Amino acid sequence: MNTNAKIVLSTVFIGITILVFVLDRLFVIRNKYSFTNYMNRKYNLIKKVTYTISFVISLIFIFYVISNGSIKKSSLGDLSYGLLIFQYFGIATFIYGWTSRSKCGKILGGLSILILLIAEARAFAIIGLISVNIIRFYNRKIFSKSTLKISILTIVILIGGFVPRFGSQIMEAKSKGTLIPYLSVMFGSYEWGQIGYNLNSSVNPHYESKHNILSLYASAVPLVNRFYENREMGRFHEHIEKYLNPGFGYALGGTFWGESFVLGGLLGVIFNLLIIFSAIEWLKKRILAGNIFYPLYLLTLVFILFYLPRNDILVIIAVAKNLLIFLIIYCICIFFLTKKSTIIV
Repeated sequence: MNTNAKIVLSTVFIGITILVFVLDRLFVIRNKYSFTNYMNRKYNLIKKVTYTISFVISLIFIFYVISNGSIKKSSLGDLSYGLLIFQYFGIATFIYGWTSRSKCGKILGGLSILILLIAEARAFAIIGLISVNIIRFYNRKIFSKSTLKISILTIVILIGGFVPRFGSQIMEAKSKGTLIPYLSVMFGSYEWGQIGYNLNSSVNPHYESKHNILSLYASAVPLVNRFYENREMGRFHEHIEKYLNPGFGYALGGTFWGESFVLGGLLGVIFNLLIIFSAIEWLKKRILAGNIFYPLYLLTLVFILFYLPRNDILVIIAVAKNLLIFLIIYCICIFFLTKKSTIIV
């Protein structure tokens, strides 16, 4: 690991420690937020909207899969934004259902999770499971029977999602007596190993990157990205694939902090750290206050917390845009159903 990589990681670690154990604690003490009763009637309308949209989209998705003859993620490219809408409303349904003990929501949401796991779109399925556990475990003892049951169930579901994809390779490795090394590579190098390599390479003093802020944000702005001549190199993972780590797909990881350093040096890392922390606090405030859109805020928060290091900046911008778009969709639906123009988001 080169010196710059050590400096970046040390800065992020020290920054997170200060922000979490000092500023975050002050925020909690001053505001004293707690999760509200999610079976409150104020959620009835938003849940009905979510369940209805999720049910319709699920039917469309199932018919598409049947007609297409495949449910694999690689064969669902034609759905484009349809897949994204299915993921968001499916996970929102799952969160509403399992945090408010709604039987309808549990069934529809559970179906969405199952479809995503089978389709190898595990990221959103994992986000949904983690989101529900955050609420269900809030203020509970770590070592308790209920916690143990939910933990076991979550682990079983996650294993069930991974086995269909890697099952044959695991059995082959077992027959060859290389199971332990294979599992080490699968859960190490496949993700964190690549992220670590990308970080170390991108901050190497000998690497002269052509990546710049103009191309990044030109790629992020709708319409502009179609006319900007260097748009194809606006995402940092494209630089990784071409110059730093050729031969490895983006699915094996980017490097958010590496890109931050490339664009702005150590100040860029500190600036993005403060932006991310502020976003987390903003999302957490709305979740703990019982905002009616808490599933959208929750899945956005979980995505940032768990997937930030392995993504590039453009993906985080896209997640923020998705949050805004789906909030607008919800507000439009509620407006036409209630004729109320004042909606607190």
